[in-house]
Amino acid sequence: MSQPVWETVEAPVGNFVGWGTQLGQYVEGEVLDYSRTAGTDFDGDPCPLLSLRLTKPAASFSKDGTRRDFDVDEIVNITCGQANLKAGVQAMNATPGDLIHIELESIMRVNKGDMKKFIFRISRAAGTPKIQEVTPSQLSTPTIPAANPFTKSGF
Repeated sequence: MSQPVWETVEAPVGNFVGWGTQLGQYVEGEVLDYSRTAGTDFDGDPCPLLSLRLTKPAASFSKDGTRRDFDVDEIVNITCGQANLKAGVQAMNATPGDLIHIELESIMRVNKGDMKKFIFRISRAAGTPKIQEVTPSQLSTPTIPAANPFTKSGF
């Protein structure tokens, strides 16, 4: 028996994108997962959650202004609890394989604080390999498996 070939896989650990106050901040990547309710907003209520594999470098900002940079191919999560972010992400209705770009466009002062307005762009299935068409001549003839001597019927 041959030895298995093991591959080490690193799970993402809390790579969440925080939106600062720098207009033009963006995140762009391929959607790995999208749920309308897996995130939690500021009030503890369910909100959309996006998981992306970055196609461009991105930055995240904490509430105290600390910056964290992410490289291409890193996996990040975006909790979409802010009103405009939530509405835009729900309207995109992204699916795995879509490429998306979300950019902080403006910040407006409202009664409850600052409201951030975002630009949303989506390219459907742009991140997944295209399915190649197969012609009938490319199909192979199915083979019948050899008889199995360990069963009554031989198969």
